[in-house]
This record gives sequence, C-alpha cells and structure tokens, in this order.
Amino acid sequence: MDFIKVEQKGHIKVITLNRPEASNAISSKLAIEFHQVLDDARFDFDTRVIVITGTGRSFCAGADLKERRSYTEEERGRKIQEMNELVTGLFEKIELHEVPVIAAVNGFALGGGFELAIACDLRVAGEDCIFGFPEIDLGSYPGAGAPTMLPRLIPVGKAKELLYTGRRITAAQAEKIGLLEKVVTQESVLEEAMKLAEEIAQHAPIALRELKKAINYGLRTTPELSRKISIWLRKSIDVSEDYQEGLRARAEKRKPDFKGR
Repeated sequence: MDFIKVEQKGHIKVITLNRPEASNAISSKLAIEFHQVLDDARFDFDTRVIVITGTGRSFCAGADLKERRSYTEEERGRKIQEMNELVTGLFEKIELHEVPVIAAVNGFALGGGFELAIACDLRVAGEDCIFGFPEIDLGSYPGAGAPTMLPRLIPVGKAKELLYTGRRITAAQAEKIGLLEKVVTQESVLEEAMKLAEEIAQHAPIALRELKKAINYGLRTTPELSRKISIWLRKSIDVSEDYQEGLRARAEKRKPDFKGR
C-alpha cells in the first residue's frame, strides 16, 4: 500500500496514515486503502485493539483540498459527493468496528482528521495538538459525521460552538471538555496509546467485541431496547471458554489466559 502502513504488535494492530508531505490529508486513494485495511482486520481474530496514528508532524489534516481543486467544474459536485460518502463510510466502519480503536493523535487533527479521531473509541493526544473544524470558514460544514458524532462525546452546546465557529482548540482544552482520554508529551503519544491498548488487549476478545456492540447499540437505541440487546449479546460470552477460564483464574488467584474462544 502507498499511503497506509500496517504493523502487528502482539494483539494490537497499528494503522499509520503515511502521507507526511500532505499532512496525511485524506485523498481518495488513501481512503480506499484505509477501507481495505479495516475490512481485512474484521477477520483477523488475533487483533484485539487497533491504534490509528499519522506519520510526521500531523495526525490528519482532513480532506485533500489539492485533489478537490483538481476536479473540473462539471465533475466537482459528483466527485465531492462520492468522496464524502467514501469517507463517511470509512469513519462509520471505524466507529462500528468489531474491536476497540484508539486514536494516537500527533500534531494537527483538522476537519476530517478531527472526525477520524472522534470516530475512534478512545483518544490519546500530544500536548501540542490542535483540533478544529475549519469547514465553516470555507462556506461548508464537516461532511463525514461530525454533526452526529461530536454531540455524543461532549455537551451539545460545546459541539455546536466548535462546529459553528470553526474555532481551533488545544489538546488541554479538548481534554477539559471530554474529547480526550489523555494528554501526553508529543514524543510519547504512540507509546502511551500502546500502553492503553495493551491494557485493553489483555482482556477476553469475545467480551471486548460484544461489549463494544452493546455500547454502540446503547448510543443508537432506546434504553429499554439497548438493555435487551445487551442481555442478548451476553449469551455468546456466558458459554465461551474464555468466561470459564476467567472464573477459574479468579478462583485460583492467577492471571487468566484468554484464547478468544
């Protein structure tokens, strides 16, 4: 692949956006490669956590505006719509992916880069990071899910403020309003994200996958229905070998050895 790097580190898959010369902006080719990597990861049952980061000084600068400027007047509307659908599908794929996904945010996360970060389950960022949705300054608004995703993460008023003003915020400000789980030195972003990933990955993979589904359903349905779905999802866990191993390990006062079965 030209624009995405993939590394497997134990039970953790590290996906790196690799267009540093373009601040890891999302071109159509990068988006297509990203889709393929995520599709492949769905059937990789050895992967328990995914970490997404960027090469160089930026996490992701959002849409590739240079690519958009190359469109002819006749094709502009169609191609922008196609790209919006491609990237929206990409972020939805991350949000609904079977395993927890952590964003290791380095440098700028603007526009679609910010949307990429909030599509992940958890976010670790460097202290020098800058976040923002500048689309409103261009006469548009974020087209890949921010108006839906952001108000689920932070107070609605704060979400509207960021979207309406296009204001950029620091990592410290983002952490204060609940957008980030952890702010660390710029040099230790990936290291700290990996520590969090390793802490999560030590748990039973079936439980992690079903738990993520339960949380996602809970965000999209009524409390009554989400509780029923959660109980239904537990059925596969309750009869799993891993759950029995967890019970035995607790009784024997040892660390469980989960196999994903």
